[in-house]
Amino acid sequence: MSDAKRQKCTIPCFSAASPGARLEESTYEDRPLSETEVEVEITKCGVCHTDIHNVDGGWRPDAAAPFADPVVAGHEIIGVVRSVGAAVTRVSVGQRVGIGPQRECCGTCEFCKDGVQSICPSILKTYLGAGNDKGGFARSIRMQSEWCFRVPDALSDELAAPLLCAGITTYAPLKKHVPSGGRVAVVGVGGLGHLAVQFARAMGFHVTGVSTSESKRADVLQLGAHDFVNSADAADMARLARSQDVVLSTVCGKAELAGYMALLKPRGVLCLLGLPDRQFPFHLDARDVILTHRWVTGSLLGPQEEYEEMLQFAADHGVKPQIERFALKDINVAFDRVRENKVRYRCVLDVAGHTWAE
Repeated sequence: MSDAKRQKCTIPCFSAASPGARLEESTYEDRPLSETEVEVEITKCGVCHTDIHNVDGGWRPDAAAPFADPVVAGHEIIGVVRSVGAAVTRVSVGQRVGIGPQRECCGTCEFCKDGVQSICPSILKTYLGAGNDKGGFARSIRMQSEWCFRVPDALSDELAAPLLCAGITTYAPLKKHVPSGGRVAVVGVGGLGHLAVQFARAMGFHVTGVSTSESKRADVLQLGAHDFVNSADAADMARLARSQDVVLSTVCGKAELAGYMALLKPRGVLCLLGLPDRQFPFHLDARDVILTHRWVTGSLLGPQEEYEEMLQFAADHGVKPQIERFALKDINVAFDRVRENKVRYRCVLDVAGHTWAE
């Protein structure tokens, strides 16, 4: 590795300086490239609701908690490896890779050894975290090579990007919790849910999409669901009662769990994927669990080994995010559309096409 690669570098980016601030073009100084890291020139980056929560400060413990300055968000990253550390063997210069929300784990704790690196106590996310790391709304990113994933040729950059978060977040719990030939209800057919419906159908499950929006009925069925239920219609919900092996909840706003619990068979599993702002806590009646031996669990991202498996599965089975494309200069327009729940169903930014200020 050359001396130039070992040095710190200035990386142009779009960042937020305070909670809820507009993202502005700026720069940050990145650390020297280590022997196990690669530098990836970013071509596309998705916009996830997690980015909104972090930029708006919705996940801080309270309003007085410090805000990282600046926040450079973005964790659905596709790019090309431009530099590699001396010890890197997993990927090579010129190779296309994907990067998701996780940057590192300890590799030695019980959770890492069990293949659930996303709950490692020493987890480092792609951005923020202990090192105030920076994400994918930038020209490039320096990353541990073991968290850079090979992307099948059949997936374009813009379709692969959202899979690095929304894809693994839905693929992993479906694979883990739904029995062979089982029935799964996907609650919330948005950025996560529209992919969950596709993955679940491709896995051979009976799939029902559940939404408060009747306008999504046609979309849900077109995505491959066998059925659609309007959760705002009590009679519609009642016909699904006690019929599902798994309810996969992707909603990240205010939601009542009792109605979703009622959809489960005895011993069924309610799996929560959507993480709301702190002002929207969930409430659960213990009787809904105890009297029927139902389970309530959560799932965060997925095992490291399943990222490439998920990408290949998507390529093989035609699982494709429905996207809206934005020039990077229009990043604030994309953020506003996500905030207002207007996106159908993921935003993808064209980073490679941006002309950075000198």
